[in-house]
Amino acid sequence: MDTRNLMTVIGHTEVQKNNSNPKFVKSIQIPYYFEQRQELLFQVYDIDSNSPPSESIGSPQWAAQHEIIGEVNTVVGEIVGNSACNFSADILSTSSKSHGKLLVTAEELAEGQHGKLILEMHASHLDKKDWFGKSDGYVKFSCKNKLGTFVPVFTTEVVKNSLDPSWNIIKTDTATFCYGDRTRPIKVECFDWDDGDDDDLIGTFETTVNQLIDPEALKEFHLINPKKIPGGSKEKKGYVDSGVLKFTTSRVETEQTFISLCNQGLQMNCMVAVDFTQSNGNVQLPTSLHYFNPTAPNQYEAAIRAVGWVISDYDNDKMFPAYGYGARLPPNNEVSHCFPMNFNNASPECSGVEGIVATYRNCVGTVKLSGPTNFSPVIQQAIATSRRSSGLSYHVLLIITDGVITDYNQTAHSLVEASNEAMSVIIIGVGNADFSQMSRLDADGKLLMSPISQASASRDIVQFVPFSKYKGDPERLAQQVLAELPKQVLKYHAMYKQ
Repeated sequence: MDTRNLMTVIGHTEVQKNNSNPKFVKSIQIPYYFEQRQELLFQVYDIDSNSPPSESIGSPQWAAQHEIIGEVNTVVGEIVGNSACNFSADILSTSSKSHGKLLVTAEELAEGQHGKLILEMHASHLDKKDWFGKSDGYVKFSCKNKLGTFVPVFTTEVVKNSLDPSWNIIKTDTATFCYGDRTRPIKVECFDWDDGDDDDLIGTFETTVNQLIDPEALKEFHLINPKKIPGGSKEKKGYVDSGVLKFTTSRVETEQTFISLCNQGLQMNCMVAVDFTQSNGNVQLPTSLHYFNPTAPNQYEAAIRAVGWVISDYDNDKMFPAYGYGARLPPNNEVSHCFPMNFNNASPECSGVEGIVATYRNCVGTVKLSGPTNFSPVIQQAIATSRRSSGLSYHVLLIITDGVITDYNQTAHSLVEASNEAMSVIIIGVGNADFSQMSRLDADGKLLMSPISQASASRDIVQFVPFSKYKGDPERLAQQVLAELPKQVLKYHAMYKQ
């Protein structure tokens, strides 16, 4: 399907005159959604007239004034999924002749430099504020907002009866501490806490997060009480400070994002498992979920394409292991709960999404539907595949099923085991069976527990969606089942790859 007429111009570069190897400076910003296939069309023009780029760029009137050199069709996932987010492709004319290469680099643009701010500090020689003691000190941090007003963003605990207090380590998000802008002024105020009275200001100073985390910057600050400086209501001759506040630890731990993992070389690997149990119905009859209608794909084919097309953009070799379960296999007519759909145990991979579909169609005509519906063997196969991988690999097991799980306890146990591996499991239910078990495995809001070992999953890795809810809308189906996947990848790397 040619979608060009449905496309909207989102940006253009500057013109590089008399240059056959231009390096464009202007960047183009677009939103990014992992769970969607975001199509992009790059058109390269030779500007032949003096008409400047305008809002009409890309329109038929504008295009008529210039000569198109060629174009590149791709999707955002192809760019992000390439090593270090660097993508290259031939610039092709209408006759498919190459007219050079287009090189594109993707970079994540955050609203601010978000991360976890870590601060450890202590004070020395604080002014004594209490008649019958020392001081009960605490520190309040305030950030200047866009209106120029300082807004409190963090307050420490009170350390009682000490002129040299040390406070607990502070761990807070820069998004809330300085609104993600490390250059914003931060007011630091040290107070003496009074039970039932207004707290007394010991001293204050201003800084920025950038200054605090700069390894070359001084991390020792004088606490100044405005009332004691010349002109203050309690002016004190020879006044220097009301104590010193020193930061012994001050750093920002940058938070990992899905795109930053892609920049580091993350590879997504998709594995498919198809239900060949008898409950799918006689494959020769139109009532069967495995029936091949010449005018439309069946639900298994549609589910494979919907999910596979998105994940394949992040897989460089486009080779996907594909398994079946619950069928009797030739020549011995023995039931298998995990077999390669291409019947090649040494190489169960299919080339591309359409390769999976073609292999599935051939398998339907070769095996005999049987049962029962056991998930655990294919999950164990995915666990073994994940453990053989190295580097920044993450595996997604897509299980498509039409019925109730026979080995529920073993399946839940295997999923708990899989939660410690670099993998997630997507379950798509086809047909109109009772899928209440799948919702239990999804376990939204709580972690799945193994009925066998009583152990809990280390993280949520399962997403279940009934196909009937999104029948006829593969894009929404993909969005629903894949929306949580980036978070699951990040959770795994936060837990096991630090």
